[in-house]
Amino acid sequence: MKNKYIFYIVLCFLFLNACEEEKNYILEGNIRGLANPILYITPLGAKTDTIYSKHGEFKYEGLSDSIQSVRIGMENNSVYITVWAQNRQVIEISGNVVYPELIVSNGNEINDLLTEFRQTNKTIIKEWNDTDDKAKKEKLMKMLICQSQIFIRNHPASIASLVLIQDYLMKSEDLSVVTDALALIESPAKDSSLYKQLRAVY
Repeated sequence: MKNKYIFYIVLCFLFLNACEEEKNYILEGNIRGLANPILYITPLGAKTDTIYSKHGEFKYEGLSDSIQSVRIGMENNSVYITVWAQNRQVIEISGNVVYPELIVSNGNEINDLLTEFRQTNKTIIKEWNDTDDKAKKEKLMKMLICQSQIFIRNHPASIASLVLIQDYLMKSEDLSVVTDALALIESPAKDSSLYKQLRAVY
């Protein structure tokens, strides 16, 4: 009788634990080239958690009822990337810390679209990262801005478009590049906190 009672307690514990895991979002990463194994995970509006990677691999679980940005700081926070996650999603992250702009993530529409953009423009992004020539860097950035504008026109309702506005269009000296892009944005991206932040500036 006692063994049966213990069995039911263990069963209930496992069931509750499984339910809790289903509520979480999970980040699973493999980042090559890390000199420092410490990662700094900062979900939007929350405290920073410190975790350790092992040979570049890491796993992190968080909670968010709605889609939110999660910042991942690397190499003493000198390099960082941002992914998007919400409960019941598994976000897979991979790439090389030498090229943070080319670190890709999958697991929902926002991450998938941003990964598609980065893969499509991989050569331009890599050249921009590698060159120290100011004129060449400016030319490559103009190309990335142009590619971002095409992407935004094709995906006006995605938060991924807002990320590209923030990452590339805001580097333009022409303010109308940003305001024109923001005018194209539709819901649900238009209802996001990132859209409100950008609109507060532009």
